[in-house]
Amino acid sequence: MKRKPNFKQTINAYYLIAFFYFIAYSPLVAQKTLAKFIAFLSWHLIKSRRKIALRNIEICFTKLNKSEQIKLAKRTFYTNVLGYFQTASAWCRPTSTFKNSVTFTNLDILNQAIEAKEGVLLVGGHFTILDLAGSLLSNVTKYHTVHRHHNNPILNQFMIKSRSKFTQSCIDRKNVKSMIRTLKQNQVMWYAPDQDYGRKDSIFVPFFNTQTATITATSRLAKISNAQVLFTSYFEVSHGKYEIRFFKPENFPSANDEQDALIYNKWLQSEIEQFPPQYLWLHKRFKTRPAGEKTLY
Repeated sequence: MKRKPNFKQTINAYYLIAFFYFIAYSPLVAQKTLAKFIAFLSWHLIKSRRKIALRNIEICFTKLNKSEQIKLAKRTFYTNVLGYFQTASAWCRPTSTFKNSVTFTNLDILNQAIEAKEGVLLVGGHFTILDLAGSLLSNVTKYHTVHRHHNNPILNQFMIKSRSKFTQSCIDRKNVKSMIRTLKQNQVMWYAPDQDYGRKDSIFVPFFNTQTATITATSRLAKISNAQVLFTSYFEVSHGKYEIRFFKPENFPSANDEQDALIYNKWLQSEIEQFPPQYLWLHKRFKTRPAGEKTLY
C-alpha cells in the first residue's frame, strides 16, 4: 500500500521540484555562485553536519593540520551543495545536454565486459556528481541502478521518474532478488555500497586506516549471478568538465569476503584522494564500530 503524503510534505515537495527546474536551467557560473553562498550558510547554521564532516576528515586526513582540515571540510560543503544542483541538472534536463562535457577513461573495459554477456555489476561510490554521472553514463550504455526510496512519496516519485530518463529501471536496495535477476539477464547494474548500513551483513576492514563496517553484498551478488565486477568513479575534473573511470579489479570476487571488501575500500580511498572534497563526508561513515569500541562521533 502506497503511503500518501501529508500537506506539509506536498508543499515542500513542489517547492523543491520547482527549485530544481530553476537551478537546472541556470548557467553553471550562477549555480556555483549560489552553491558557495548556500555552503557558507550551511557551514555556520547546520552544526551537526559540520561536526560530522570535520570528524570524518580528521579521521581520514591525519597528515593535514587543523586549518587544512577545516579548509577541506568547507570545500566539501560547497561541492556537496553543488552536487545537489548537478543532480537537478541530471533530473530536469535531457541526457544529451552534457554529453560533450565528459571523458570516459578505460571505456574499453566496460565494452569488453558488456560483450562477454555475463552481466556487469558497476560498483561506484557516493561522489558528488553521482546522478549527473548516471545521466552521462547513459550515453554509452543502458543500465539499471540501485537506490534508496525517498521518505517523501512525491519526491520519491519525482526521483524515480527523473532517473528513468537515463536508466532502464530503479531497483530498491533491499530488493536483492531483482538485482540478481537483472544481472543473470546479462544486463548492466550500478550501485554504491560505500555507506554505513549497520552491523548486519558487514565486516570490518580498513578504510583510511580505520576499521570500517563494509557490506559483503558486492561479492555475493557477483558470485550468485556470475556477473563481471567493474569499479567506477566520476568527478568534475575542471570547470564544467567531467570524467568517468572504469577499473577491472583483479581476482574479484575471491573466496574471501574480507579480502574483497579490502580491495574495494583501497580502490575507493585511492579515488577519493585525487578529489577529496568531491565525496560524501557529511555521512557518518564510521558510525558502526567493532564490538566494545567507543563511538567516533
